[in-house]
Amino acid sequence: MQRFRLTRHQSASNKTPRQINLSLVFNLVRTRQPVSRAELSRLSGLQRSTVSLIVEELISGGWIIEGEVGRLPRGRRPTFLQVNDKRAVLALDIHPAQTTLGIVDLGGRVISQSIVPLPDNSKLAMNAIIKAVRRMVDTHPERALDGIGICVPGRADLDQQKLIFAPNLHWPVLAVKQRIERATGLRVEMDNVANACALSEVWFGESDGMHDLVVVNVAEGIGTGIFANGQLLRGEAGMAGEFGHVQMEEGGPACACGSHGCWP
Repeated sequence: MQRFRLTRHQSASNKTPRQINLSLVFNLVRTRQPVSRAELSRLSGLQRSTVSLIVEELISGGWIIEGEVGRLPRGRRPTFLQVNDKRAVLALDIHPAQTTLGIVDLGGRVISQSIVPLPDNSKLAMNAIIKAVRRMVDTHPERALDGIGICVPGRADLDQQKLIFAPNLHWPVLAVKQRIERATGLRVEMDNVANACALSEVWFGESDGMHDLVVVNVAEGIGTGIFANGQLLRGEAGMAGEFGHVQMEEGGPACACGSHGCWP
């Protein structure tokens, strides 16, 4: 499955892997749509012939489509390009008491959304999530789902795809990941909710993906997603940004992490 990086403004030399130029052109289409091939060449700094080849590859892969034909005072009429809005992903925002599900297209537009209350029993909670996922997929047969993203209130080891720190989540969310993969046949990715918010700001917010930013997420606990030098800052054992568990008062109220007097 094709993946795209956050490249938006910097073009590549002929020695740079083709993936960078693919990501560059795709992200320009996503953020500037509808846009012509000539405009993509001007924005990216790539030659028109190179842009044309990349566009054809993206069209053949189903990532972008041709739309309306523009009008110019003279010369060839341009065909505008846009992201294929029939492709989408399923997103899950998991919390101890409820899970929010949504179908989101490649442009970041929410197509459908629902909230599933979760019982305290972990087995029943997982069954409720699986049932809701299947229902969401079945009710949108017109969408080609490319995968499922899960954000959780805790830190995850992305290499081993396991939770390493989730004091407010008292049931095995990894079992949900594995069961959803089996139930849908789709690739499932998982990350911390604050990191997901930071990436959302880079992709769909006001950030241009080239400046550092910090997103503060306040829910059951407090955490931050840190985007620096063009990537998420994870820190040792994925604990970067977990300042909500910094001890402020020795002997203070008990925290779900096992310590006492954590902030706030």
